[in-house]
Amino acid sequence: MKNVPQISAKQAAALVKNGDILLQGGFGMTGNPVHLMHALAETDTKDLTFIGNNVGEPGLGGGRLLRNGQIKKMIGSFFTSNPEAVKASQNGDVDYELIPQGTLAEAVRAGGAGIGGFYTVTSEGIEIAKDRETKVINGKEMVFVAGNPG
Repeated sequence: MKNVPQISAKQAAALVKNGDILLQGGFGMTGNPVHLMHALAETDTKDLTFIGNNVGEPGLGGGRLLRNGQIKKMIGSFFTSNPEAVKASQNGDVDYELIPQGTLAEAVRAGGAGIGGFYTVTSEGIEIAKDRETKVINGKEMVFVAGNPG
């Protein structure tokens, strides 16, 4: 059997540098790497871009990073479960980008496959698509989404 070395959450957190992009899985708090986020919260790392469905809960997971002021930008589909994330975005303390959940998943998949972006009807005509490139394809207005958000 192959012996795969493992590192601690603290060792992994030490690998994250200022300005890095974090892509975190999970839905709500289920599946989130809470211990890793808490280890990262114990570092001086800052100016992070946090990509995930949401930004944890107040003081938990990504919410601890947010509370510490370590997050510069949040990209996700659901921030309202964390009132601190809502307040930070409304006050302009943190840049944010809302992306519909399926579009976010596809952007991550596309980026991983080396696809620079794609067009989708999702979000066409609503506020979260206002600054995005659009194109009419087969008679339908489409919104461009970059692969690999962030």
